[in-house]
Amino acid sequence: MKFVFHILPAIPTNSPEERERLAPIAHNTEKTQQMLDEMLDITQYCEDLGFDVVTYSEHHFYTEGGEAGASPTPHLIRLLENTKRIKIGPLGFALPTWDPIRLAEDIAWADQMSKGRTICGLARGLFPRWVNVL
Repeated sequence: MKFVFHILPAIPTNSPEERERLAPIAHNTEKTQQMLDEMLDITQYCEDLGFDVVTYSEHHFYTEGGEAGASPTPHLIRLLENTKRIKIGPLGFALPTWDPIRLAEDIAWADQMSKGRTICGLARGLFPRWVNVL
């Protein structure tokens, strides 16, 4: 049996009121840095607990911060560089927003750099709010 932990990156707040007060919260660098640090902390904790895989979502232009992130590749490289055993990858790369050759190359290089710890999930990209913009 394999154990997978899925992270939905979100800009952290202490309350709905704080999220509203800081709107658009995804423009807040301090809160974004906190989210990135928490993603790394969670991934390292999952590795320590013996999870096999950590995944996360690709979302664009969610300024409310409830589903944050952009290109999954920088997250992938950072998380892989700061872990030793666990496999990591997005679930998934939203295919309509990617050049297929560039995506294959990015995944292949990440897999080489991590010595085989990269996974690749693919998604259909169903949110017109950001897929159409890209």
